Amino acid sequence: MVSSDEVEASINAMYAELVEIQDPNLVRRILTEVLADSPLIAFDGDGVRLDGDADEGMVFARAFARRCTELLGTPNDFFRRHFTWEEDTFKQELPELDAIIEGIRPGRSYLVKEFGKSRRTYEIFRRLMDKAFSGLCVSRTKPAILESEYGLGQMESRWLTDIYLTENNLINPTNVAQINIIVKDFIKHRRRGAVMLEGIEYLIYYNGNDSIIKLLFSLNENIMVSESLLMVPVDPKSIDPKTLYLLEKDLEVVDFT
Repeated sequence: MVSSDEVEASINAMYAELVEIQDPNLVRRILTEVLADSPLIAFDGDGVRLDGDADEGMVFARAFARRCTELLGTPNDFFRRHFTWEEDTFKQELPELDAIIEGIRPGRSYLVKEFGKSRRTYEIFRRLMDKAFSGLCVSRTKPAILESEYGLGQMESRWLTDIYLTENNLINPTNVAQINIIVKDFIKHRRRGAVMLEGIEYLIYYNGNDSIIKLLFSLNENIMVSESLLMVPVDPKSIDPKTLYLLEKDLEVVDFT
């Protein structure tokens, strides 16, 4: 288990080296941008301060590394050399994810069982984008965070939220019909589309089990006669066993639990 002190020291060592080999003003601008999405992390001019939150620090490190790679062309090996915990994770997960991705086929819907945040599911989804799939992500996570944390910028996105805003990419969680229409319209007009519907637990909370089961069954039927695919991450501890059983019967299961 990596401590917050180790994560903090690694981030600051990486940052100090990066400003020596890259444009320091641009590096600081990227740091400021990523910090805006990381309210639990402070920067006092001398270095990043995590206040004991190692997990938040690792999320921040991934987002910062991704933006530096995109904007500065900094190679991933530079960050893995500093973020040793990422190297261990990369070695453990890459072969498993590669095998899963090779087995994913258009015309199928996948129920991805994963505890906590849907990190592996997002990684699979991102790699599908690299394989020339067109992407649509309907998610509980704000699109800007999807881009900074998971590298999901080149896709269509809809944010599931009950906050009233004037943005046109929002879906109220009670509007199941709108989700149905948006997803079906997307797969109808894409030759190879990948759809991720994240936040099933949130939708069930607002609409009940039956409405969301019907939604997923309907989407799956449309997926089966298309060249697109559907990914539905779920934390099995967060929904009742009967609902999980019904979804497992109708959808292909990828199990990370």
